[in-house]
Amino acid sequence: MRETDTYGDYIVGICTHPWLRLHDGSQAVNLQRRFVGATLSHDGSHMLRHGETGQADLCGGLVIERLPGERIEVRLEVEVKTGNGRVSKQQEARRAAFGRRGGIYLVVCSIDDAVSQITTQIRNIQALFGW
Repeated sequence: MRETDTYGDYIVGICTHPWLRLHDGSQAVNLQRRFVGATLSHDGSHMLRHGETGQADLCGGLVIERLPGERIEVRLEVEVKTGNGRVSKQQEARRAAFGRRGGIYLVVCSIDDAVSQITTQIRNIQALFGW
């Protein structure tokens, strides 16, 4: 199975996980598939680039709740790696820059790994704000 074949399972598995719910039962994570690369133009004369260099496979947001109705949303990117997949230099650079701007960029190898890392991030942010 190719890594790209797993993205739908990751999105559903993360976004519907019971540990990642808000007080009202709604989902705390919203993710969608992002594409990076190039496509040949319709007339074949040039390549059209799309996405951002280093961008993760899945992008969206993570809502963190202090109390019902008291919420913040943090940008979230999830890079899926299978087998011997390695993070590229561009992904490492984006991960560092993303973190400096307050975003969360995770590299995961399974849905359980993603949920675990996200719940850790929630606890870290709640502690940062004294929640």
